[in-house]
Amino acid sequence: MIDREKIMEMIGCDSDFVTQLLEQFIIECTESVKKINEASVNNDWQTVRGASHKMLSSSRILTLDNLTTLLKEIEIIAESRTNLEKMPSLLEQLNAEIKLIFGEINDMK
Repeated sequence: MIDREKIMEMIGCDSDFVTQLLEQFIIECTESVKKINEASVNNDWQTVRGASHKMLSSSRILTLDNLTTLLKEIEIIAESRTNLEKMPSLLEQLNAEIKLIFGEINDMK
């Protein structure tokens, strides 16, 4: 759950800035999730690692703990290229989590 007040306190900003941050989050995550999904089909684990790492900072700033944990696991598996059999399930979870978060952001508007 996105806590607008907590974000404003944590980064010292106003509500309008948080709105802009959330809009930018949707744009960047849409691109990154697409990149992760496409790269995983092609076994391009370096791209999967890079795109998941890129999303991590935003998920931490927005205090999206479930997403942060999921992205960190994807990043570790892609980087080590071990336990790759977990990747399809993790990507399913990632896509579902992003859909929930985007829905929550859209409901806040």
